[in-house]
Amino acid sequence: MLARFTIDKKSRTLSGGVAPSAVFTAVFIACIVIGQRMMNMDGDLGRHLTVGEYILQNQEIPLIDHFSHTMAGAAFTPHEWLAEVIFALAYRLKMFSGVVWLTALVLAAAYASYSRLLYIISRRVWITLVLVIIAIAVGSLHFLTRPHIFSYLFFTLLLLLLQARIKSVFTGSLVFILFMTWSNTHGGFLYGLLYLSILLAAECINAFSRKWKSFRKDTLFYLLVAILGTMINPVGWKLYQTAFGFLSSNYLVRHTVEYLPPGIADPFGWIFFLVVTAIIVVFLIKRKKLQVVDVMQGFVWAGMGLMSGRHIPIAVLVLLATLAKLMSHTNDQGAVSTRNRVLQSSAMPQLKKPSVVTNGLIIAGMIGCGYLLADKADYSFSEASFPVNALNAIRAAPPGGNMFNEFTWGGYILFESIPNGKVFIDGQTDFYGEKLAREYVTIRQAAPGWELLLDKYAVNWVILPPDAPLVTALRTFPSAWNTLYEDKIAIVLTRK
Repeated sequence: MLARFTIDKKSRTLSGGVAPSAVFTAVFIACIVIGQRMMNMDGDLGRHLTVGEYILQNQEIPLIDHFSHTMAGAAFTPHEWLAEVIFALAYRLKMFSGVVWLTALVLAAAYASYSRLLYIISRRVWITLVLVIIAIAVGSLHFLTRPHIFSYLFFTLLLLLLQARIKSVFTGSLVFILFMTWSNTHGGFLYGLLYLSILLAAECINAFSRKWKSFRKDTLFYLLVAILGTMINPVGWKLYQTAFGFLSSNYLVRHTVEYLPPGIADPFGWIFFLVVTAIIVVFLIKRKKLQVVDVMQGFVWAGMGLMSGRHIPIAVLVLLATLAKLMSHTNDQGAVSTRNRVLQSSAMPQLKKPSVVTNGLIIAGMIGCGYLLADKADYSFSEASFPVNALNAIRAAPPGGNMFNEFTWGGYILFESIPNGKVFIDGQTDFYGEKLAREYVTIRQAAPGWELLLDKYAVNWVILPPDAPLVTALRTFPSAWNTLYEDKIAIVLTRK
């Protein structure tokens, strides 16, 4: 059984404990400051802007590939189409400043909401402050201008929604809307389904031990309406086929950096290791008061984070919320709930209007100031990360035929929309699949069979870093390949 949290008068305001507006301000300004870094740590932004702009211009969601020559016309699952449209609209509004501003807004809203959740649970300022700082520090590794930022917000909203004591039908309606939106924005909706599934499993275990006399059906109801909500997308159930198809490929997962386990030299990984250690220590201290759901959520999400760095920003949200619950004095008072749901509160905090207005004005003012600051910043794709000068040099007279490009440059090349600019591959690995990914590696590494693969895909020009093994191999055939452009970042080779 879970401890039922009682809410004292001091916690009945939005400004109780650590004000969400303070957290919002800190995260928002930090994101504006590191906007250039957020844009250039990853190569996928260009693709997302390209797809979003395609949808806006053509008034249709692409269900086949229009962006590569290797998979042209193949069935495509647009599982991030809504986020891509939002990013494209932000770009139309203020170009890259709009993109950074949007990213800052979403991340700030996510962690401000999370700070509120932690304070409702713990009702202690120092617990809230320490834990939200840890959550932000761990998540900052993935502060990027990509659709996954929406999953941080939606997951936090799910936790808050389950925290509220609202009639099941109304909560179910909100859960349905949340997951319908989430499944069209980012594949991270699977995190939400996993969380609800663990709640249901814990509910069943507790009910079974009491001969099903205390089984509550609302968690099952929420899970079912969440699944139903995810079905409302351009491809229906095939959305799951795409998601699990990628995760079931060991090759793709192993060759995707963000899916690798956190390394010993990774400072963010070390912080997560410390969080997991803290969970274990608190579990041992509170072992007599632990509930099934605490143990299940703790071990499942700790395992998820240790298995893959991609899961850490979401996993740490659950682990820290569990820590906040176990560290709160409410647990020490031994208040016991008959409701078997994690983070359940006995009452929804009654928000005082002055606090709501104050926080709202602060946040609104910060959004406006951030917009002005972002507008004055000179955000752009970095010449140190992408072949900016190379594409500028060949734009007037680009090579004809199909290209072979660096994997991380695919999105940027699509964004630049040079003639004959359909890429060989880009960061959408869940679409391109294991077969093409293996062929890409074979060609780039100039491994046995690379010449046949270049011929198979009728590759007429190559854009890669100068030190790529394929470049070295092609230089040995000066009679067949010509250097069209070269600098420290990129080289363009064409067939003669």
